[in-house]
Amino acid sequence: MTERRVRPRDDEIAASVIDGEALIINLSNGVYYSLPGSGAFIWAFLEREHDTEATAAAVVDRYGVAPDRARSDVEGLVDRLVAEGIVTDDVANEREARALDLEFPAPGTYAPPTLERYADMEDLLALDPPMPGIANLPWQSEGEARPGS
Repeated sequence: MTERRVRPRDDEIAASVIDGEALIINLSNGVYYSLPGSGAFIWAFLEREHDTEATAAAVVDRYGVAPDRARSDVEGLVDRLVAEGIVTDDVANEREARALDLEFPAPGTYAPPTLERYADMEDLLALDPPMPGIANLPWQSEGEARPGS
């Protein structure tokens, strides 16, 4: 695996790690996600702009898994996050990685990260977008006035 750095699409997503679970919502389309366990741990590193190699090394240290497995799992999760539009590749690599400032519950048995996707709020958010400043909403045609604007 080569070093790869991604960054959250802060203009369209909101995320928080609570009790060892990452909760992520795409504010432009209403889809929300859950990353429990190792996924939340990986998300915390990616969100703080650590590259995939450093993130995989942290997974090895925390869970005691083989480096090849950690790299594969981190890269697989990154690919899924990119495909869902949650993160984007940080080609410029301009930002410095930030320290992990969260506490996680004891690691327990390692399970590969799983990104759980929920689209049940999509219709509700289409009627009442949560962020009035977001442009180019998927459910609006170009130039259409937004509710309340």
